[in-house]
Amino acid sequence: MQALYKDAFQKKHGSDSEWMKQPIDGSVIYQACGGKPHGRFPICDGLIRTPSVVSNVRAESYSVEIIQQTQDRFEREINERINKTVEDKLS
Repeated sequence: MQALYKDAFQKKHGSDSEWMKQPIDGSVIYQACGGKPHGRFPICDGLIRTPSVVSNVRAESYSVEIIQQTQDRFEREINERINKTVEDKLS
């Protein structure tokens, strides 16, 4: 479980972050463990406030979703412009 937490923590906070010296990040535990299996966090269950963790995870997921949608829209617009330019050049 420690390795899952370490990997998820470093993914979120950067590979150079000293995860052992930082406060416990409940959202990292939530994501690394796939939620709350069996209604409890597999580690540090009594130290984590579930409502704030779930709220943070939802906010982070929403942010990632918005970023992905924006990137997809830009990619479509760029492809459309490229296709139009190529069509114009071939005409």
